Formats: sequence, structure tokens, C-alpha cells
Amino acid sequence: MEYKVDLVVVTYYPDRELLKKSLQSLIGQVRKVFLISNNDDDFSDWGMDLIHINLNDNIGIAAAQNQGIEIAMANGVDLVLTSDQDTIYPESYVTDMLNAYQILLNRGLKIGAISPVFRDAKHEEKIHPMVKFGKFGLKKFFSESEPQAVSHVISSGMLLNSKALLEIGLMKESFFIDWVDTEWCWRATSFDYSIYQIPEICISHSLGLKSKDLVFFSVTSHSYIREYYKLRNAMLLLKNRNYHQLGKMNYLAIFLLKNTLINMMKSFKDIRFFQAIKYSFLHGIQKEEGGFEF
Repeated sequence: MEYKVDLVVVTYYPDRELLKKSLQSLIGQVRKVFLISNNDDDFSDWGMDLIHINLNDNIGIAAAQNQGIEIAMANGVDLVLTSDQDTIYPESYVTDMLNAYQILLNRGLKIGAISPVFRDAKHEEKIHPMVKFGKFGLKKFFSESEPQAVSHVISSGMLLNSKALLEIGLMKESFFIDWVDTEWCWRATSFDYSIYQIPEICISHSLGLKSKDLVFFSVTSHSYIREYYKLRNAMLLLKNRNYHQLGKMNYLAIFLLKNTLINMMKSFKDIRFFQAIKYSFLHGIQKEEGGFEF
């Protein structure tokens, strides 16, 4: 079957050369490219066949993604490929993903989205594990070849079923950034759609400013603004009755505890990390969503 696949890329003050390489790696593999800029930017001199939507303001990754997704769906897209601004893809990425998607459909599975596995761009030797919920929390695991049902994936490289988007809904704009991809995946599984990862397809993805392995867990460092959204949205998910399964609640509670402690340590060097904790908990308790400026 021939699938219409459109690419949606959201940018925010990107590394222009890296973005150009990212687009060049996919532009011949998809029907249309929608480049959504969450800032005032101009790519007209690149001479690429793409549709650039300049928002002139940061409306958040979810709302920006939705703008591209809505246009693609209005133009009869079958599958939407989402990407960040700095991921470089293999030559046959879309073909390989479509082959994997078709195999899963042939098994009679109800697929919401599929995704590759990924390496941290700063630690190329390290492939991140797949994740799914057990009774008491999140389980990490690896698979060498067989596609695996998982609880959630990152948005970069994710191939979304347009029929699922119509039923489930688009990205949650009130989250602004962080947990947007996770929340959509959890929502998809609540509609009995499956999320699959394809271990034979791997991309390199940048997780944060830097990452460090500690004794019991790894830490990915972000700006204080990102830390605010990570904590606030985790609390909003924890308060959402739709996700009151023991595994998810344990996972979110541990995430909040771990990241609160980490940001407390960071606050000794930069008080803004303490402010991120304060406002994230205040807004999480009050269910205040959307963008926030310190």
C-alpha cells in the first residue's frame, strides 16, 4: 500500500546548519515538509521544497506541532512524521518505518504510532531502552529485532497514524513543552491503540544540555525553564484520574521526587532552579497550564 507521509518539524532558535542537514535527510522521503518556527525565522534562501510557517512567537511545541498536523490532515495525509530540529535520519528511514508499520498492521494490531530506538547524540555508544509499565512502575528492556509494544516514545522520529489522531485528538497544547509526547501515547493506549518501537531502526537524538550516569539513575540536564515544565506537567499527569494506574502513579511520584532533589542541588548555584520547583508545584496543585515566564 502507498502511504502519504508528511513531515512536521518544530524549531526554536535552531542551529541552522544542523537543521538544514536534518531536513535534507528526510525531504526526499516524504510527500510534504511543514517547518513550524516558534520564533521569527527565515529559510527562504535555502531553496528547499517546504512549507514554512513562521509563528513569530513561542506558542509551545504541542501547539506548533498541531498546526502542522492539522494542515497535513486537511490534505489527506495517512501518517505524520514528527521531528525535532537536530536529528539526522538514515537514507531509507521512511521506507523502513513504513515496512515495519505494514507488518504490524498485517498482524491485526491497532497501531497509534511507531517509533525507532535512539541513541543520545552526546553518548553515541548508548542505546536507550524501551519502556513499558508493569504493576508497580516502569520497566526498561531491550530487543534486538522484534518490534515491541511500549508505553511511550519520544516525538522525534515518531510516525503517527492520522486515523488515530482523529479519534484520540492532537497534542495537548496546555502542556506547552515536556511530557507532550508521553501524554499523547498514554492517551492513545487508553483508546486501545498500541505504540510500538522498532529496534532495527535507530536515530541519534539530543536529550538535553548534558547527561550524566549516577549510581542508581542517569540525569539529563536542562535549563531551569525546562525543569519547570518537566515538574509541573508530571504533577498534572499525576493528578489526572485517567492515569491513576499504580504503575504510572509510582513512576510519576518517583520522577517528581528525584527531579525535585536534583533541582534543589542545582539551586545552590542558580536560584532560578529553586523558583522552578516552587512555581511548578504551585501551578501543578492549582492546575495552571500553558506557557509561563519567570
